Amino acid sequence: MKRATLIGALMAAVTTAPMAASAQAEPTLEQRREAQMAYSRAQALRAGTQHSEAAALFETADRLAPSVQALGNAIRAHKDCRTPDHDARAATLALRLQVRYGNDARYSSFAEQVINELRASLVRVTVTCEGCEAEADGSLQPGTEFFVPPGNHRIVAHWPGGRSREHRMNNARAGVAENVTLQAPPEVRPAGNTGGGDPNANTGTSGTSGTSGSSGSSGSSGSSGSSGTSGSSGVGTSGTSGTGTSGTGSAGDSGSSGSSGTSGTSGTSGTSGTSGDGSGTGDSNSGNTGDPGAGLVRPPPSRGGLHPAIFITTAVLAAGAGGVLAWSGVDTLNGVPAYQMAAQQGDRAQAEALLADGQGRELRTNILIGVTSGLGAAAVGTLIFTRWGAPRAEQAPTAMLVPVFGPLPSVALWGRF
Repeated sequence: MKRATLIGALMAAVTTAPMAASAQAEPTLEQRREAQMAYSRAQALRAGTQHSEAAALFETADRLAPSVQALGNAIRAHKDCRTPDHDARAATLALRLQVRYGNDARYSSFAEQVINELRASLVRVTVTCEGCEAEADGSLQPGTEFFVPPGNHRIVAHWPGGRSREHRMNNARAGVAENVTLQAPPEVRPAGNTGGGDPNANTGTSGTSGTSGSSGSSGSSGSSGSSGTSGSSGVGTSGTSGTGTSGTGSAGDSGSSGSSGTSGTSGTSGTSGTSGDGSGTGDSNSGNTGDPGAGLVRPPPSRGGLHPAIFITTAVLAAGAGGVLAWSGVDTLNGVPAYQMAAQQGDRAQAEALLADGQGRELRTNILIGVTSGLGAAAVGTLIFTRWGAPRAEQAPTAMLVPVFGPLPSVALWGRF
């Protein structure tokens, strides 16, 4: 009896405890808002016995804005699924609860109770690795200590830089603890400078900027004086490109041919070539002085919320349904006098026929009441999340109501959104 009372108290504490901040960074306002939405949705799913979906949303809420309330309900939802995989997840989250709220006796006791209840049917895995993130069967774990069902498993440790190690666990038995030690692979360093230039070469002095000369076809032409702008870039590749390559002659001819550029202003380009040896990249100034990002087209910032056309549609539909409802109500009431008269005159067959017809009209009216109420609620809901003031570039929606004639008068919405 005492144990049952303790369990009930712990469950109530987990359910009603206020949101608590974890050791990680404080969640933003947007994260807290998303966490609250996920938590509310999870509560609705759990009330409908959709425990698996509810557990995932409770975990999402806890990840966005860590709280003992979301974490405790995630554990309970996983347990309610009553499958080995969900039991393993519940026990793993109980370990997280111990780590995060171990200083509180209520939460620590609740986590210990869950672990003791499930550990006999699970495998407890401890991964020993330095600065790694553990994964089991393709699912990232909240820590390096977790539970898995009995059987074969693939354990992977991940380190920064895309490094990983894998361990295969075969025929793991329930109730047994498994220790896995994984060493980080050596870090791959990026390749060095492959430009082919002499790192000790003198970079020369910066000449004055030339004016985008056309390509010089040989080193003897000085590759069009435009390259004189960039003595700091070293030297060109044998003076073959003429597109801003430091104006050197072939084989680093100390820029003596700088004076023979066919285009551009470059009497001074020879000064930058004096330091070159014909082996650098020398492409730092090709005469183009524009903004490097000048040609990029950036998309406009996104705007959240629903398009106004959605609210207009639901509002119009609600109004149309209201009109049909009004007509149906009047039509239902109009049949009452005829029925009463037939009943007073003792015409039983006519009275029964009119009664059946009136009941049909009443049913139709009741259905329209439900439809109109639903559309009205949808219109109010979309109004809250509607994005007003859309960009002018967007095409304005067009819509019109089209009457539909038949046994039940109605309207249809036609247009372009």
